[in-house]
Amino acid sequence: MKRFFINRPLFIFLGPLVSGVIIYLLILLYHNEVRNVIELYADSELQLCIVIAFLVQETTRRTFLFFYRDNAARAHNQDMVFYLVVSLTISLGVIVLLVNLFYRKIVGFSPSFEDLILFISLYGVMSLFISSLLFSYNYLNQQNKTAINKQKEIRQEITQDFHQFRDGINPNLLFESLEALLVLIENNNPQSEDLLDNMAQVYRYILARRSVELIDINSEIEVTKSLINIFDYLPSAKIRLDVKGKIDSLIIPGTLLKVAETITRKSITSKSSNAFINLSMKDTLIVVEFKTMEKLNSQITIDDFNDIKKSYQFYTDTPIKLDRRTPYTVITLPELKTN
Repeated sequence: MKRFFINRPLFIFLGPLVSGVIIYLLILLYHNEVRNVIELYADSELQLCIVIAFLVQETTRRTFLFFYRDNAARAHNQDMVFYLVVSLTISLGVIVLLVNLFYRKIVGFSPSFEDLILFISLYGVMSLFISSLLFSYNYLNQQNKTAINKQKEIRQEITQDFHQFRDGINPNLLFESLEALLVLIENNNPQSEDLLDNMAQVYRYILARRSVELIDINSEIEVTKSLINIFDYLPSAKIRLDVKGKIDSLIIPGTLLKVAETITRKSITSKSSNAFINLSMKDTLIVVEFKTMEKLNSQITIDDFNDIKKSYQFYTDTPIKLDRRTPYTVITLPELKTN
């Protein structure tokens, strides 16, 4: 509202001069005294018209700012009517008071009913005109803000989809897998078909899950085993997934894939031993327990799972936790159920 020309200092002081002169000319026309326009600059009635114009303008403007100081978007019909009633009442009270004071102190007698009605009518129209400008600007401003917010939401959604797509595809893993596949094909190694099948299963799942919010954890366990098989062909730590007992829960797609890849990437590569990931269900928590030799300059922290944490906040208040219980590291995921 501060940018609107009505609220600019220049208009606040020059506006009443113009509107006061126009109303004064209309009063002269009404009384058929246009010839008095020559004495316009010396006429005390002109000064009265300018003063009233200023007070009516400021009363209308400031009343509007007071009514919509907290929430300019709440311009409902009841609020508008109440504002107009209050604004007009105050403006008319100012008009009647000033006209009476002018006639009694300057002219020397009380104004006629006709003169009061004339002043009230002209300045009432002026007050309504200013109110219509304020409401129009406020409405257009809110429409523009709504449109801008929608554009921001669309842009944010597109950006988020892009990041999800980028994170889901995981280009590093894709190129590493393709390079390993090329080596196997070059050497006519029959294991190339097994690697290709695992890649197809993992990336088919990654692409398909983009439109799914929750999925059965057992489906993701199968895909996670395929991902672990892919890592067997890469120069990275070797891990094995061991599921203990029955796990009945939903999970956000990609959660176990992220956990398995993070453990693999941040563990020291060793040909002599494998790292085991134990997956189990305890009460309402999915427990991922593992023992690995983490890299000295890149240890596993809870910050590695920030994307997963943000996603889980939409479904549960139970946080994802990472605890180090020597010699094991434990990641707990909240159980998700459909209502």
